[in-house]
Amino acid sequence: MYYRDADAALICFDVGNAKSFDSVTYWTGEMEKNCNNDRTNFVLALAGNKCDIDDGKKQISMTVASEMAKENNMIFRETSAKTGEGVNELFLALIQNIIKVKRAKAKKEGI
Repeated sequence: MYYRDADAALICFDVGNAKSFDSVTYWTGEMEKNCNNDRTNFVLALAGNKCDIDDGKKQISMTVASEMAKENNMIFRETSAKTGEGVNELFLALIQNIIKVKRAKAKKEGI
């Protein structure tokens, strides 16, 4: 109900927790199933959070997460809520894609 008319969604997972990454598939499906906007009018982003942890503690590689994002037509960035790394870049990419989708929709509708 909360995301039914959304133009975008941000799905986050913890790079140090494989179980949190497994939930990405569930949330992607929820967005697909419950959002009134079809995927051509809806932007999905994936944030691999806690990228500041030691590499030895990471359970999900950037490559694996990038591939999932690519397969699901999602923006992907590694981020850190602790340090702020990647956060601005993620939101900038999200906003740019929302604008691109809105412009394409307006052009298609002749607005």
